[in-house]
Amino acid sequence: MSHSSRPILQLALLGLLSLFAACAAPEIKPVELHAEDMCAHCKMAISEKQYASEFVTADGDARKFDDLGCMLDYLKEKKPQGATFFVNDYNTKQ
Repeated sequence: MSHSSRPILQLALLGLLSLFAACAAPEIKPVELHAEDMCAHCKMAISEKQYASEFVTADGDARKFDDLGCMLDYLKEKKPQGATFFVNDYNTKQ
């Protein structure tokens, strides 16, 4: 391989890597809880953050719950596909 074709090959590889990185699934993160949020199952206000839970679908839709029990009841009925689940740590509320 000649030295003149090396930069072209490097650019082509860089382009392919960029393409693959752009196609990677975005990281799904928990959605922040707000004072006006209501439980998606029982419609109660989510007032105590340490009990809260939520899931986020692959499309980015979030469902928030006032406690883990409500989320489990909701999941028995709805059965969302491809969701990522989050629960709060009771002590740190994170």
